[in-house]
Amino acid sequence: MSALRGRAARQARAGTALAIALAFAGTALVLAWIAVHSLYIGRFAGSPRRTVFAMLSLVLATVVLGLSLAVALRALFRRRLLSRHLRPGERIAGVFPAELLRSDDRGAVLGSDSIWLTLTNQRLMVHRPESNPDPEMGLEHEEIVAIQDQGPTECPGPWRCLMQVMTLSNGAELQIRMNASTALD
Repeated sequence: MSALRGRAARQARAGTALAIALAFAGTALVLAWIAVHSLYIGRFAGSPRRTVFAMLSLVLATVVLGLSLAVALRALFRRRLLSRHLRPGERIAGVFPAELLRSDDRGAVLGSDSIWLTLTNQRLMVHRPESNPDPEMGLEHEEIVAIQDQGPTECPGPWRCLMQVMTLSNGAELQIRMNASTALD
């Protein structure tokens, strides 16, 4: 049974920013290892071409390692911030970016605000990103009565977006636009 639990935990972490960043960090370390060995091992060790290759590889490995460690630290920091708002036994299933559309009485879109949707095993939380180091957890799934898929919508940039309307218990509707992969998740 513990083997199944371990496999489920690994599958839950697969594809997350932390796992991907650590994979890139490991790849950068392998690239650095290859670069160092190209300088000292082999028939052409220390040749000008190998030296240039090694230096460029080390620079690239350093950049990739730095970026991946920064992403990993940010993911850990974000997870730690969110964990303060979790209930006992609650686990984060995913954090997804989206946009909350503002519209007038006729339904015309006036603008949008960036938000994050945090899905846990117990609830859905909607909060603003990075505007406050301590994210405000404004809406939970107890307040959401219905979710309606509105289909494809215009999206800034080359991505495909879908619109979903969340109806709250007080009758208010939230129009949320997210890219298609996030909406399908």
